[in-house]
Amino acid sequence: MHEHELGKALLRAGAAEGRDLPDARQLAATVVARDQRRLRLLGGLILALWLVGAGGISFVLYELAVHVPEYMRLQMKIEEGGVSMEHRQRIQENFLFGFQIGLSVTVCSVAILALAALGTFLLVLASRRATLRQVNANLALIANRLQQWSHDDDRPSPSGPMPQEVTHDS
Repeated sequence: MHEHELGKALLRAGAAEGRDLPDARQLAATVVARDQRRLRLLGGLILALWLVGAGGISFVLYELAVHVPEYMRLQMKIEEGGVSMEHRQRIQENFLFGFQIGLSVTVCSVAILALAALGTFLLVLASRRATLRQVNANLALIANRLQQWSHDDDRPSPSGPMPQEVTHDS
């Protein structure tokens, strides 16, 4: 239910007064509960995106910290001539494959982090809309209550109308 539907339903509920339409408070509580569920779900999804993206970047940094020193040591051995040509080719192919995987994971992680940033922006907007919807629902309830009080004040008292003083100009 959107803001417009909520407003229309609250107006119908106020106009019906006693028919089979849901209570305005119950309707507003339903909308607020739905908004809270949506925000929790969206927040959890965005948190998961942030964690996956950060985990991917952390994984690549860890792998670089472990394998780059090893590669540098092997590079020194290769320069000294202590490694055969086939072994050297195999080592370089393995490191190149690892670099390609690391680059792929980094690109995917950056894309996921970009989605998480966009999702965070959308979460802020959704939170603001939900807050405005709550304020509108509460204002509609207050307006409904004021309208009921004004109808109660317009009714004649149980003892009947108060007699007015009649003055005669003589």
